Amino acid sequence: MNTKNNRAFRDNEEKIQKALMTLLRAGNQEGITVQRICDEAKINRTTFYAHFTDLHDLVKKSEVRFRERLKAEFDADCIGEVPQAFQLFLLRHIQAHADFYRLYFLHRNPFENNLGPEQAWASVGEMESDQTASSPQNHYSQAFRRSGVAAVLEQWVKQGCLDEPEHIQSLLLQHLPENIL
Repeated sequence: MNTKNNRAFRDNEEKIQKALMTLLRAGNQEGITVQRICDEAKINRTTFYAHFTDLHDLVKKSEVRFRERLKAEFDADCIGEVPQAFQLFLLRHIQAHADFYRLYFLHRNPFENNLGPEQAWASVGEMESDQTASSPQNHYSQAFRRSGVAAVLEQWVKQGCLDEPEHIQSLLLQHLPENIL
């Protein structure tokens, strides 16, 4: 039997995800541990490790889930919208889930290819022209822009998303090359 398609397996994964969100809403992102998640989900550590390698893996996979849901929601609500509309949609999502993104930035590995919200930002058109060219300078430019976007988003989240999403979007667009969109 394929355990990943097993209902109990999927239910436990959902419990783990919900436990993470419950702990995030309670505050203190730095105090979230695998044991606290297991206690909240009422599962043992073995069950947790059957789904995730560690807390970092849980956060990374949770962010991917968030991003997939966000993209599906945007596609359903905003068909045919311009890239700037998705950027604003993404920023509002980050603002609404600031607790999660504080934890995400605590566990973020900037050297991983599957980056989070900064990759979503890039996917709306920023990198399209660069990705077709294979020169090393384009790869460096992409990394530089993604890191800049990530730094702005991380700072915004750390400060409690006090600035309006429109201001952050304007700031990012102002500091990125004109040919981005």
